[in-house]
Amino acid sequence: MKDKIYFLRFVVLAFCLVFVACSDDDDKKQGDPIFPKVQKISCAVGETVELTFNANMNWKLSSSALWCKFVVGGELMNSCSGETGEQTVAVSIGDDATALNKSYKAEISLWMGADKKVVYEITRPSTGYEVSLLDENDNPYTEDNPATIAYKSSSFYVRANFDWQLAEWPDWIDADITSGEAGEQSTNKLYVNIQTEYTKNANEGFLTFVNEAGDKVATVPVKYEGIPEDKIEFSTDDNKWNWSFTVDGQFYSNSGVSGGGNLEPMPLNISIVAKNDKYVIVFVEDDPEWGCTRVQTEYGGTTWFNVEDDKKGNIQLHVDENVGKERSGYLMAFPVLKYDMIKDAFDDNVFYLEEGTDKPYMMRSDYDDYIVMRLTQEGQKVEGGLSVSVDGTGEQLEVFSYADTGGELTEEQLIEKYGTASVYMLDLENNRSYNLIVTPGGFTGWSLEANTMLNGVETKWDGVEVTGTWVDSAAVSIYGIGENTAGEMVVTIMDGTNGNIVSVLIISRFG
Repeated sequence: MKDKIYFLRFVVLAFCLVFVACSDDDDKKQGDPIFPKVQKISCAVGETVELTFNANMNWKLSSSALWCKFVVGGELMNSCSGETGEQTVAVSIGDDATALNKSYKAEISLWMGADKKVVYEITRPSTGYEVSLLDENDNPYTEDNPATIAYKSSSFYVRANFDWQLAEWPDWIDADITSGEAGEQSTNKLYVNIQTEYTKNANEGFLTFVNEAGDKVATVPVKYEGIPEDKIEFSTDDNKWNWSFTVDGQFYSNSGVSGGGNLEPMPLNISIVAKNDKYVIVFVEDDPEWGCTRVQTEYGGTTWFNVEDDKKGNIQLHVDENVGKERSGYLMAFPVLKYDMIKDAFDDNVFYLEEGTDKPYMMRSDYDDYIVMRLTQEGQKVEGGLSVSVDGTGEQLEVFSYADTGGELTEEQLIEKYGTASVYMLDLENNRSYNLIVTPGGFTGWSLEANTMLNGVETKWDGVEVTGTWVDSAAVSIYGIGENTAGEMVVTIMDGTNGNIVSVLIISRFG
């Protein structure tokens, strides 16, 4: 019996030893986590990478950075977990915390049991300053593909990932916008203009972009191919219409008033900008009766104004002395390419005659760009006087100046009453009809006007018609003076271009 009790005790003790041994083995299998070695990987913003590892017990992963998250069921999570076995976990790289020129690192920690270790180090590389000058199709300009600035000006889109400034540009261009914000190019457009003094020749250079700290970020090559073959420029472009020259051709002004403004000595220097200095000078006279006429100097034609040309874009204008009336003309210059297109029918292309009117040939406005200047030269000043003739027969009637008649009015009183001291008297015979032509002596303008009002009172005789003319010899016609008219009719003769009074004719008849 006693031996039996000892045997049972031995069996129970052996069973306990086996149970304890088995418990120790299980603890080794499940209680001691086995961690994988640390792996280092690099990922860019927007990428998704898969992490693989083997867990010998239930596990949990956590990320140390907000920009590095786990993809779980299509959602982004800061942590994830699972059971024992081979594991594959997706990690998404976001754009949180994206300071330029700075790299970021996220640590992925694995938890098993009570232990935790870093098993992955994920680095997001630094994002540098990026700026691009783009064409209208979103293509960037590069060293092999410089941005070409068109004649006069161009515009380009700027795309940058920072607030940019344009710090440097060539002296042959001017930029009207020199800074912009980070973002898409739709909000940033750079306008670049060719400086006036640099439009002729080709040029190359760089645009330099800097960040807010003033650090140089990028340089973009730019180029200009020079003035196009069909374009031309003049130093007179800002004021080509208002050039006046003295009667002797020795002085000029650009006030637009003949003889007015500040007079400068001749010759007048003018510069012309054309591709490879290929241009043609053209002289056009503007006659008040016939209008614009080209002077064909290439066939020996001559005009009252001419130029010395060094064939390099520098000309000197000379004007001859004027022995006649005021005269006008146009100095023109064409790029050879344009001139060759119109030269065979120059007058038809450049001038036009307004149908249904008696206006002379005029310059088409389409050709204003080729006008170097419009010139007007003073005419000779001729002593005054007034001649009156009978229309049709040419009979000259005797006219007296008021001063020669011994009239009582002084010169000042004449001006106060008639607007001028050039007052003339004409006595008509009784019982005779007249159609008269009145010509002011010394008048060099192109047209005359007349009326018969004196201080608001109409003095015209019944049936009389008074009109001015603008033909070669500017005159006033007085038609319809009947046989029985009597009294005094005052005819005021005026310059048709400015309304200034030229002279006054007092016509008298007393029966």
